[in-house]
Amino acid sequence: MEEALKAELAALEKGLARARVEGPLAEGRAYVQMARLLLGAEELPKADEVLLSASDIGSKLPSPPDAATGCAQARFRSALEHARGRLEFARGNSGAAAARYDEALRQAAAAGDPASRAFALLGLGVVHFEFGKLADAAHKCEEAEDLFVEAGDPTGDVAARATLDALYEKIAGEAEVLRQLEADIEEAKAGGDPADLARCRRAAAAVMILGEREPDAILQLGDAVEEFRQAGSAAGEAMALRLLAFAHVRLGRSAEAAKTLRDAAALYHRIARPVQEGRARMEAAEAAVAGSDAAGAVDDLVRAAVLFEEDDDPFEAGLAQERLGEIHVAGQSWAAARDAFERALSRYEGARIDVGDYRAGCLFNLARVLEAMKDRAGARAAWEKSAALFRSLGDERSAKESEEASAKMGRARNA
Repeated sequence: MEEALKAELAALEKGLARARVEGPLAEGRAYVQMARLLLGAEELPKADEVLLSASDIGSKLPSPPDAATGCAQARFRSALEHARGRLEFARGNSGAAAARYDEALRQAAAAGDPASRAFALLGLGVVHFEFGKLADAAHKCEEAEDLFVEAGDPTGDVAARATLDALYEKIAGEAEVLRQLEADIEEAKAGGDPADLARCRRAAAAVMILGEREPDAILQLGDAVEEFRQAGSAAGEAMALRLLAFAHVRLGRSAEAAKTLRDAAALYHRIARPVQEGRARMEAAEAAVAGSDAAGAVDDLVRAAVLFEEDDDPFEAGLAQERLGEIHVAGQSWAAARDAFERALSRYEGARIDVGDYRAGCLFNLARVLEAMKDRAGARAAWEKSAALFRSLGDERSAKESEEASAKMGRARNA
């Protein structure tokens, strides 16, 4: 077991001791949190052992629950079943995992907790993906993504989108699955739930775009936007707009794509989801760049960086600043580029995840800018740091590229 994992487990064990004092429900939640960490590290036997302890606590809770703790109990049971589903899936028991996720979904509904529902739906989506039930998987993951946004979980919606991206890449070109998705639209029309119908349209549109049927996708997404609006789902509407913008980009309509993405950002702003708003702004910036609107891109990136800063997300703030620096480089605004790269490095330093590869690349970019500004000492220092970081990451080719750029600059000075 790695030292970092041991340290995290030790911290959770201290928290477990405190939770025992609070009562069985708090203790059970602490066990589930510990199991999640172990599952992420693929320590399956240990995770199983911890989940048995959590299950034992769950069996002793009042049944039926009392009015005061009913929702909290249901939320705990949903988290427990979800963790058990992850364990079964990791063991290759997809059928057992599906049963666990179904129970997690039922408990989440009893708790009225959108985040718990989202996790259960995403788990079911992954299992359906494994079973080859691709249309079903798409519907589960699309709903999970919207629920994660509604619940204010900026990491869950990334997981859902990553699953959907992999899923749609697999579906692309499979006419039978697209026919099923289109049939699901017709079925949803009779169901009377506008949000469900809109998600069906969004899933079909995603596959249409990858199949180079962008005009058809745009028609579906236009209807989906209206249906999400009718259902009062700003999260669903914003995601439909982002997908609509992707279709516009593929058709070369960069200005329309940028406007559509700014509309999506406005929706996220309305429901106070700054991380998603910032991501939509970053996407708008890329569309603006494609449309030769550098000023618009700069404005979007500055706004995105502020949003990420306000939400205490230094990594994504760093990404926005680094992209800003690249745009300033393209415009040969060297001082502005230097400042943006330096801000990006500062944000990466504060990130709560390992971002060594981002730091190394940003240092390389900074060195190029400092060279252009005739700051040879600064450029050499940045290249040396870049080379050391690349080498520590096992990227010998990039390390040598940094060293060669520094040496070339030295030769040019001595010529």
